Amino acid sequence: MRFLDFLIVYMSLAVQAVQALTTQGKSTPADGPTQLPTPVVVYTETCSESSFVMSTLGRLLNFAGIQVARGQAEILNRGRPDNKRSFEAFKAQVISGVGYVDYLRHLQRQHDADGKIWIIKAFKAHLELFPDIARLVREEWRVRPIKLHRTNSLERLICEVRDCFAPEEAGIPVNASTGAKSTACFARRKMGASGTQRTLAWLNVTGLPSRLASRDAARLDRELAKLRLAVATIPANATGRSQGAVNDGADGTSSIMCSFSSDEELTVFQAGGSDNLKISAVAWATLLACAGAPQLGVPEVSAWLEANGYGRRSPMPISKTVKNYHAVAAALRDAEGGTYANFLRLP
Repeated sequence: MRFLDFLIVYMSLAVQAVQALTTQGKSTPADGPTQLPTPVVVYTETCSESSFVMSTLGRLLNFAGIQVARGQAEILNRGRPDNKRSFEAFKAQVISGVGYVDYLRHLQRQHDADGKIWIIKAFKAHLELFPDIARLVREEWRVRPIKLHRTNSLERLICEVRDCFAPEEAGIPVNASTGAKSTACFARRKMGASGTQRTLAWLNVTGLPSRLASRDAARLDRELAKLRLAVATIPANATGRSQGAVNDGADGTSSIMCSFSSDEELTVFQAGGSDNLKISAVAWATLLACAGAPQLGVPEVSAWLEANGYGRRSPMPISKTVKNYHAVAAALRDAEGGTYANFLRLP
């Protein structure tokens, strides 16, 4: 038996284990139209392909026969202009004195009454900025928390630099044609992957390995722990993937945490190839079991992925996204015994 086939069998057993966890414990309500606690909260970071994962998760839940509430994926960010507008509209229709947390409770009750599951993206920074929202998530909502992390910290840093999310000592966004500093920032995502206005990252190679180390999965675990969120810490197994587990908090809360070694497992099917399809099918089946759709196994998920995006998007070589690629490659090939060299994804 090939190693990959053994891995698929092993992970299929892991899916069954997670499915068993989703049917027991205090995390599942006794009744309700979907038998699901709401909402599903995806704890993630910037530049972790979370928009694609959130969209695909919603479509797969629909495929499983579960209705998903549309929009409001970043509702926990009170500072977003669209969230401000919708909150003001809500306040205009109710009695005075309501706060944003009251608005969130109202939305949750509305989705619950409609029998729809609510999938929300949560960034650590927003939960730190708004402690009342963090308390709501931690103490009131019966959530299914999912942790999403991008393992290739070099790609994540490149994205953060291009989007102007990273400090300038890490690097600066530059125009692909002129090399001048770019101010497109997040808007560069709408400019396409080619053309004279394309944005590249110029990375500061001094201290680069340390910057990559600071973006590892353990950091997200530590940040969630600081916020005292009722989620489990789940060790990775021998394959590098992690399992779902039940966490009984000191305050009596209980939740199921779905943790992946990388979101790359969820997205690699887009590059094509039967091995990539198998990896993504297993990852998505595990995630769906944690999100409340254990009825979709690896075969069903694999068939859906094959019909929805399989082989349609090859990853962009890092050499095409970094202005000083050769200097970056030289800095990483020998650093930490070559630990980060595999992040280069050589063309």
